[in-house]
Amino acid sequence: MMDNLFIMHVIVKTIFISYSVAYVVMVSLPLVFSMATGQKILPFGFRMPYFDQTTWFGYNSNYALHFVLSLYVLSEGMGPDSMFMVLMMNSFTQIDLLKSSLQELSEKINKKELNIGNSLKHIINRHQEHLRYLQTIEAVYRIFYFVSFVSFGANLVLSLYAVVKLSWYQGLAFMFFISYELLFSCFTGTLLAIKSEQLQRAIYDVPWHKMSTVNQRKIRFLLEASQKPLSLTLIFYRTDMPTFLKMYKTIYSIFTMLLTVRED
Repeated sequence: MMDNLFIMHVIVKTIFISYSVAYVVMVSLPLVFSMATGQKILPFGFRMPYFDQTTWFGYNSNYALHFVLSLYVLSEGMGPDSMFMVLMMNSFTQIDLLKSSLQELSEKINKKELNIGNSLKHIINRHQEHLRYLQTIEAVYRIFYFVSFVSFGANLVLSLYAVVKLSWYQGLAFMFFISYELLFSCFTGTLLAIKSEQLQRAIYDVPWHKMSTVNQRKIRFLLEASQKPLSLTLIFYRTDMPTFLKMYKTIYSIFTMLLTVRED
């Protein structure tokens, strides 16, 4: 559990640092470039109507809008990511507690204690609670992440095109931010799969041959349930590293097709 707390501390801090770096780079580089060259460049290119972009007053007014909107978007994204990470770390802790309970069960079996059935029943109940917990998370987040992945994918294609064709180099920081968002979700799903495999191994390690026939049936039921773990999904795909790679291949294919059509 202490390892999980340490990992959660590191990941949440990494989330904060990543968002902060992305915000500073996206907002500060255009301002520094504008002050150094005299060319008035905005972080995201769009500007408010009725403000003369050629004057410093108009530029500063538009820049202030970009500054506030960037801060809002990054703050709005950091909150759900941190909350999702806390929820997932809670599920990882549940798995670790199940593994500890299985180790204690093995010790009781080797010592030939009499309350093995009650301990096994308690473990099965905790595992069912863990599955219901994951079902709730998956039901809440699958549509959210489906919409997010589609939006991020489209934005990444357009940002790549803008960087290559329009020399929108501040978009590189925006692309880094999008890539981080996609990687974060898929990496978390992969961690859950790894934890589920560890739980299966812990069940395998229980000396079931020393148990009564009734308890052997119970441990078999638990093993079969653990071999069908719940996964986080985007409705159609799992959120794991293979999905991350497939999505990047799709983004690259769409980007190259867009370049080809534009050149024709």
